[in-house]
Amino acid sequence: MIQMDEKETIRRLYFIKRHSIRQIAEELNHSRKTVRKAIADASVPQYHLTAPKPSPVMGPHMNKVMEWLEKDKSRRKISKCDLCFGDEVPACVANCPNEALVYAEASEPVPG
Repeated sequence: MIQMDEKETIRRLYFIKRHSIRQIAEELNHSRKTVRKAIADASVPQYHLTAPKPSPVMGPHMNKVMEWLEKDKSRRKISKCDLCFGDEVPACVANCPNEALVYAEASEPVPG
């Protein structure tokens, strides 16, 4: 199998410099069949795994991790905000157009 740079060289020689297939094959030491294939196929070669790669460290725990991720999708997001001092409610909470942010003290349960 030829590399992408070789394929590009073959295509450049054929389409831009107008070399013959025979000339290109002799110059680059490829068969004429290989040169014809490179001229016909402009796509980038794709690599596909024949078998999935083993994951010896995470493999046994992957089901549990996926379960946690699914549970997290339904939970509300909580983060600490300490950017606005002196206000009763942070500006981001007061100005949130979708009411996605909720302000709660650490001792209060989170609404929702």
